[in-house]
Amino acid sequence: MLPLAAIIIVYLLCFFESTRSAGFYLDDWMFIDTFWQGPEGFIEAYVNLMQTDPRFLNRPVEALLFLASYKAFGTNPLGYHIFNDALEITACWLIFLCFKRTTNSPLISLLCALLFLLLPTHNATHYWVSCICVNLSLCLYLGSLFCDIEGAIRGRTDLHFASAILFLISLLNYEIFLPLAALNVMAVFLLRTSKQSYKDSLVYTLKPLALLTVSTILLFVYLKLIMPLFGKAWMHRIAFEPALFFKNLSAGILLNSPTSLAPFVAEKLKQAFGEGLATVQWLKLTGIAAIVSSAAILSKILPTEEKGLSYTKDYKVAGAFLIIGSLTVLGSYTIFCFNPEYLPTLDTPVNRINIAASIGLSMIFCSILLLLLDLFNKSKKWHALGSLAFSLPLLISLTITNWTLAKPYELSWQVQSYVMGKLRENKDKLKNYKFLIFSGCSRYSGEAPVLDGIWDFRPMARIVLNRPELDGTVVSSRLKVSKSGIKDMVGDLVCTSTDYTGMIGIFIPSFIMIEIASPNQFVDLIEERGLQFESKELTKEWRKQLKEGR
Repeated sequence: MLPLAAIIIVYLLCFFESTRSAGFYLDDWMFIDTFWQGPEGFIEAYVNLMQTDPRFLNRPVEALLFLASYKAFGTNPLGYHIFNDALEITACWLIFLCFKRTTNSPLISLLCALLFLLLPTHNATHYWVSCICVNLSLCLYLGSLFCDIEGAIRGRTDLHFASAILFLISLLNYEIFLPLAALNVMAVFLLRTSKQSYKDSLVYTLKPLALLTVSTILLFVYLKLIMPLFGKAWMHRIAFEPALFFKNLSAGILLNSPTSLAPFVAEKLKQAFGEGLATVQWLKLTGIAAIVSSAAILSKILPTEEKGLSYTKDYKVAGAFLIIGSLTVLGSYTIFCFNPEYLPTLDTPVNRINIAASIGLSMIFCSILLLLLDLFNKSKKWHALGSLAFSLPLLISLTITNWTLAKPYELSWQVQSYVMGKLRENKDKLKNYKFLIFSGCSRYSGEAPVLDGIWDFRPMARIVLNRPELDGTVVSSRLKVSKSGIKDMVGDLVCTSTDYTGMIGIFIPSFIMIEIASPNQFVDLIEERGLQFESKELTKEWRKQLKEGR
């Protein structure tokens, strides 16, 4: 259990302080508001969610997960984040087990698991409550992969059945890991080749391939036949365009290449050292270095078991990991290649889509460590030292990078907490107003959402003021102003609208509240007090809309 203890300690040293200081962001507030206003009973609340919120219809397990989380933690973000911490630690442990069974090296397995954990390519999964669905699917998928690995090593069909069940549940929760079924199949085939001929290995592999295919078919059976019985789900727009496919695919490959990751990490390190690291952070880095160094020392002492991939040369195993890891990175983005809304990115909350590719990156990292093992002629002592010299600076750099990336989320929650406190203080003054217009702070802090519109400010205000009927939004370029009222629109979709009765403007940082009774007053107020973080052209556009009578 020493590797598990190491994973837990490294996670706590790197992330716990940041996740404890994080809160709710964007969609988090929407699903909290849905449950807050919904029926009390668990079954009734689940049925209500499936019937009224089209975002959850195509992911029934995700709906169950969010509902159970709300029943456990309510409107306090800390419980959600501790639960998410547990999921991430579990995922890291499962990755360790998968590498351990295929490399037979506790040290290599631990280093690869820690690399996956610390990669900044999917940092939104640490702080965004809505990403508990991503991390649960990750755990389920990794459980599926581990079952297939164990099934291949032991020749047990029941484990392949268990793998298919876990894979199906993962898909019904969040389908991001669908392309990684290919990783399971490749792993089974390679593990069987160490026990039997290529022909027999291929025949054996047809078994898990068929089971995973059935799981995938069952997903589409649910989407096409069962889901319509509840209603019409909200789905991402699919565009079968070759140009879009290759654009997204190439963007994903480039994002995970050293040419993108190295400058990104270097920029965050420069920022961190420019601002200065606190004494407690230096102590945490010392602790992480001590944990990793202890793992290297223990790897020279602890016995190992029979190897999962019994090649005569470690460079052959390294080559297998390099090829499969690269294919995993490539394949992980195919599910997004027909979606114009999800271009792979490093520095936005959408970077959760990179989490599957991070599994591939950890396999590529594993191939490098295996090459070191072959280079040092399987000497435990020199391999441990070489792996430590190669890995430790990287892991320390990624830790500091994650601390830098966490700051916008911490700042966002500080601002939101201030706004919530002021709303509570002014509850009586706001009780006669039906629509709140919020302005005066940036809608985003770096990549972290602060208060962006009806999906966060409105549900937050409803919950804080205990007024389910309350409406409101945030000043932004989405607003369309007319003599009859204001509309918050995304494209042609009207998110909310109101006339000028019962409207009040809220301006921070002083939290000034001013009643709004006309379109001209609204534009004048925003021009005077609400353009600190918006374009000066915004009020000009509104005046133009009023003049043209739009």
